Amino acid sequence: TGPYYPQNTTNDATHSDATYYNVSGYLPPGVPGSQFSVGINGDSSAIYEYIGDNFTNQGRTYGIGVDVAEAAGGTWTPLANLAPDSIDLMLLLSDGTVMCSVGHYAWYRLTPDHYGSYVNGTWSSDIASTHYSRLLFASDVLPDGTVFVAGGEDGTGHAHAEIYDPVANTWTVHDPPASLFNTNNGDSFGDCLSDVIANGKVLTASDVHYPGEPTTSNGETLIYDPRSQLWSDGAVLANGIQNLGEDSWTKLADGSILTVNNSATTSERYIPASNQWVPDG
Repeated sequence: TGPYYPQNTTNDATHSDATYYNVSGYLPPGVPGSQFSVGINGDSSAIYEYIGDNFTNQGRTYGIGVDVAEAAGGTWTPLANLAPDSIDLMLLLSDGTVMCSVGHYAWYRLTPDHYGSYVNGTWSSDIASTHYSRLLFASDVLPDGTVFVAGGEDGTGHAHAEIYDPVANTWTVHDPPASLFNTNNGDSFGDCLSDVIANGKVLTASDVHYPGEPTTSNGETLIYDPRSQLWSDGAVLANGIQNLGEDSWTKLADGSILTVNNSATTSERYIPASNQWVPDG
């Protein structure tokens, strides 16, 4: 996709503070004003808008000198077709559709229109139901395009993990072994956190604080390897923290994961290379 060259274009009122580019290469099909993501000057995360004419060619566009402008700022646009139910979680799949959880077993799919617009997208209910019901749970799209989910504050899935294969439209249960995760002692994912680390594995932090169940957590985390489909011990949390239920993780540019501890002012980072949590403040 490229090359891309800065273009000296007179800014109009709509894009008064935008940066313009002259683009040669493959682009998503679009119409003036439609937005898309593409790597320009090494930045694959920025959002750009078509300024020139319409270009469509069987789902892809080959534009010679197509004018695009870097979007000046983010905006929210109501969908033309409202979701059929309350949506609790959204995950962007590798085929460009968005799988949306409505809690417990049910999922919906939002499919963009032929221009790639989600604003004019359509909803369907063709995603298979999970084996266990779950609400407020960990979720990640894995490098191979499958989807990992674990736990749930509500539902029957609080101690179970599943993998969704979007090609086969099937869910498969992948629970940790009892040697690492003893549900008889109260081990549970609960409303836990998870993130995909640099090697493609999934780091999860369990929450075992459930009424009537013994608290066995000492700040342990677990790692799931989607290639081998095996679980292993992760690093123990720093700062004497017992669990990370209802906390938040942020992956930093160096691949480490930052969190501010629950009901505290301390923070810590997970370092994937050494499989360690280290105090960070």
